[in-house]
Amino acid sequence: MIRYNLIFVLGGPGSGKGTLCSNLVKRFDSFVHVSPGDLIRSKQDLDLETVATIENGKLLPTPYIGSLIWSHIKKNIETDKIILLDGFPRNKENMEYYNLHMQNNFNLLATIVLNCEDDLMIERIATRAKTLDRIDDNEKTCKTRIQTYHEETEKVLGLIDKNLIKNIYSTKSEDETYAQAFKILIETLPF
Repeated sequence: MIRYNLIFVLGGPGSGKGTLCSNLVKRFDSFVHVSPGDLIRSKQDLDLETVATIENGKLLPTPYIGSLIWSHIKKNIETDKIILLDGFPRNKENMEYYNLHMQNNFNLLATIVLNCEDDLMIERIATRAKTLDRIDDNEKTCKTRIQTYHEETEKVLGLIDKNLIKNIYSTKSEDETYAQAFKILIETLPF
């Protein structure tokens, strides 16, 4: 059976998940960044219902997201890599899907949780919206996504082995966030 090494990277929208993952991939050849959001945004054939769901800051159906992630990993990533899975699982249903359909293919090494104040996440999203063309980068959608994070994703942390959860405070600079992650990973992972 194929087994990949995996790190969940969780946090609210604008907490710095994508930036941290990009920086880690630059530093460590063994890391690969997988973002379900990026996978969805790269699809050319999104139907109107999917686009509306994203624009409204709602979560897409778990089987759709889960199969999209797994299909991408199987087709594109070698098993000697460590996958930084950015933004999944986001709710209890995602976690149940992972446990039922994906868990046997992964060694979960850690769960990095980026903690950031809501106002700062909104500010970061507004800044990002000026440079990137993402349909979910507006204040209304961001607030909905933050609410979903607090109501849904934070509950997922109770379903993950507490020893695997590594908290990072991403309220300061990108470099400080990276330094915290680097320290955690050096102490946690078998390099």
